[in-house]
Amino acid sequence: WDTGRKKDKKKPKKSKKREETKMEMPGSSARLGVDTEQATRTDAVGQDIQTGLVIERVGDRLLIQPDRNKSARWICSQRARLCDAQIVVGDRVEFFAFEDNSESADESADGSGKGAVNSGEQPNPEGGGPKYGQLRGVVVDHLERQNLLQRPSGGGNVRKMKTIAANVDQLMIVVAGEPLVPLLTIDRMVVAAHEYDMQPILVLNKVDDEEHTQPFRESIRHFEKLGYRLMEVSVKTGQGMHTLRNQLRGKTSIFVGQSGVGKSSLVNVLLPGANVKVGELVRSKKKVGQHTTSSSHLFHLSGDNEDDSAGDIIDSPGIREIGLWHLPTEAIKEGFVEIYEHSQRCRFRNCDHINSAGCAILEGIEAGAVHPKRYESYMDLLK
Repeated sequence: WDTGRKKDKKKPKKSKKREETKMEMPGSSARLGVDTEQATRTDAVGQDIQTGLVIERVGDRLLIQPDRNKSARWICSQRARLCDAQIVVGDRVEFFAFEDNSESADESADGSGKGAVNSGEQPNPEGGGPKYGQLRGVVVDHLERQNLLQRPSGGGNVRKMKTIAANVDQLMIVVAGEPLVPLLTIDRMVVAAHEYDMQPILVLNKVDDEEHTQPFRESIRHFEKLGYRLMEVSVKTGQGMHTLRNQLRGKTSIFVGQSGVGKSSLVNVLLPGANVKVGELVRSKKKVGQHTTSSSHLFHLSGDNEDDSAGDIIDSPGIREIGLWHLPTEAIKEGFVEIYEHSQRCRFRNCDHINSAGCAILEGIEAGAVHPKRYESYMDLLK
C-alpha cells in the first residue's frame, strides 16, 4: 500500500493515529474461502470487524454481503487510505457496521432503514420495502486477492488502468458463427486469461444456426487441441445449457463477447431476473449512480438460496473484450503457450520468426505443431 506509506511520511502525526487503528489480518483471512465462525472479530478500539463479499460498486459506495448473514446487503463507504486500492466486485473485504445497526436489523424488511439494504437480492423501487442509500458501515481493508482483471481506461490511456473485477476463476469467451468472431479476437482473450490467471473457456453460442456454425466450428477446433475447452450452446433450443451450468459450479466467472454473439442472452437465461436486480446501488434513494449499464454486479447462480457450490457470475455490461496494448511484449508471447515453447528452441536469440534460419516456430508450422492462424495472431499482437 504505497499510497498509505507516502501519506505517513508527509503527515507523521496523523500516521500514528492510523497505525493505532490499523487492522492486523489473521492468517485465516488471507484465504478466499469463508470460515463462518471467524466471520467477525474485534479491532484495537473495540469495533466489530466482519468479513464480506463486494457484490456491487458505484462511485465510492460498496454493496457488501456479510459472511455471517448472506441474505443481507449493506451499503458501505471505505477508509480514505483505500481510495487508491480500487476495491471492486468480487473482492473479499473487512468492514465494520455503525453502532446504531442492531443484529436483528440484518433481517429487517419493515422499511425502517436500519441494518441491511435488503433481506434478499431484489430491491423495491416503489419505496415500499427497506430504504436505500443510507450508509451502514465502513470497509477497512480487502483480503488477499487471487487476481485482478484490469483494462486501460477510456481513450486508450495505457498509464491509467481500470480494475473490473477481482478473484475471477473463469473467463467465458462467447463466440458465434454469426456475427463471425475474428480468430484474432479469440486469441486476444485467451492471452488476457493467461495474463490474469483465469481459465479461458470458449462458449460457441447459436449452434442451432448450423449454416453459420459448422464452418466456424471447424476454424476453432485447434483451440481444443491446445487443451482449451470448447462448449457448444444454444439459448434458443437450450442445447448445452446444463453442461454450461455445471462448468460454472463452484467458480466465479465473467462473460465477455463482442456485440451480437448472445452474451447478454446467455447471462439472462442463467440468471432469470438479472436485469431487474442489476443496480441496487444505482436505484438507491440517494442516487449514488445514474447509469445501470456501467455498474458491475456479482450474482449467485443459486439465487436467494445460500448454496455456495452453485457458482457466481460477475456481469459487467461494458466489457466486450479486453485490450492487450498495455501488456509487455513478453506477457503476450507467453500467452501463446505452444508458440512460446517453440520460440525457446530457435537457433538465434534475436530470431524474428519471419525468415530467420533455424526458426523453431516456422518449423513447428511446417510440422503441424503450430496452427498458421495462431501464428498470424501472434505476429499481429506483437506489432
